[in-house]
Amino acid sequence: MLDIAICEDERFQQGALEEMLYALGKKLGIYLEVSVYERGESLLAEVSKGVQYDVIYLDIEMEGMNGIRVAEALRNQDRTVQIIYVTQYDCYVRQSIDTMPSGYLVKPVNPEEFERVFRKISGWIQGKDAFYRFICDKIPRKVLLKDILYFKSSLRQVEIVCEEGSYLIYRKLNEIEQELVAENQKQFLRIHQSYLVNYNHIRCFGHNWVELQTGKRLSMSRGRREIVEKRLGGASM
Repeated sequence: MLDIAICEDERFQQGALEEMLYALGKKLGIYLEVSVYERGESLLAEVSKGVQYDVIYLDIEMEGMNGIRVAEALRNQDRTVQIIYVTQYDCYVRQSIDTMPSGYLVKPVNPEEFERVFRKISGWIQGKDAFYRFICDKIPRKVLLKDILYFKSSLRQVEIVCEEGSYLIYRKLNEIEQELVAENQKQFLRIHQSYLVNYNHIRCFGHNWVELQTGKRLSMSRGRREIVEKRLGGASM
């Protein structure tokens, strides 16, 4: 699934971009969630609440904040989102370099060029580090899987622990483990009924614990020690 935003103040262009996106998603077998904004300020307000997008199609010439100013503000909050400028002119290329755009589309947008750029960007997203997507405090969120230290189960909740903070969601740890296995995310290792750990962050392990690179120790079940030994080999202490 890809979460996409269109920020465009012309209704006709909004409709055209949205229609092309859904048609391409159907053609390529990619489920899309598309949100439309008429002003950059509205988009930034949602992003500041924690809403995250994989791709943003951003008009440069809009009332209020122009697209480049919007992109500069976006980059202060999200360094991974793919920004594609949509403009009537190509004279903004030099001005927009610092916002790290992933592409440009010139109006009226050519469907073949639109598909070429979409295929390129969606390939990057699906080929790069994967995200774990979840709902926290009624807001859709995503974190890079490589940045997750571990999942911790407690009653009906699971805490997603990252270096920069943690999130609490209402899920079962078994369900999360099954999802990650189905997506071939083999870096997550179940060490305990309560812990699903990213073994890339494990520094060493002992008889009944594993220690992360941060120095935190987590309990390890006796029955899961053999699995941990096979995966981590000579890291024991």
